[in-house]
Amino acid sequence: MKRPADFQRRDAETPRARFFFPTLLALLALATPLSARVPRHPALPMLPSPVTTGPTAGEPSLKRLLFGLGVGFERFAGAQGMGITRVLPDSPASRAGLAVGCMVTEINGIVTAGRTGEDCARIIQSTFGPIRLKYLDANQQEKTLKLRKAWLPMPESRIFNP
Repeated sequence: MKRPADFQRRDAETPRARFFFPTLLALLALATPLSARVPRHPALPMLPSPVTTGPTAGEPSLKRLLFGLGVGFERFAGAQGMGITRVLPDSPASRAGLAVGCMVTEINGIVTAGRTGEDCARIIQSTFGPIRLKYLDANQQEKTLKLRKAWLPMPESRIFNP
């Protein structure tokens, strides 16, 4: 025997049904792994490279790659820009001559004074194509560089090993 259409509609609008479906959706969200729920930023894909041999005992190690310039930033008190605190070897930044202690004053025309290191990294990550850096070298002379991001092995300090 078929139910009348208005009875089915009333059945779906009961408080029990209003409670059941949101609860079911919440449980499904909790059961989904975090890696499947959080999309990665398209400008910074994290891809594992092929398995290589470790430096000591010949154990295989999985290296992760990052797409960037290979610099680390930090804000110093009273500085007119962001100080470079780390330059990865064989990175676009090291090949262009950037060194620890240089002060980056602009990234793609955006002034870095008053920003955090994360802000500067976000500007670089969200840029497609060449990146224009204005910086002060060790002699306090302003210079401009045009760099392209490259795939680099992630520094060991940024890899989490449980």
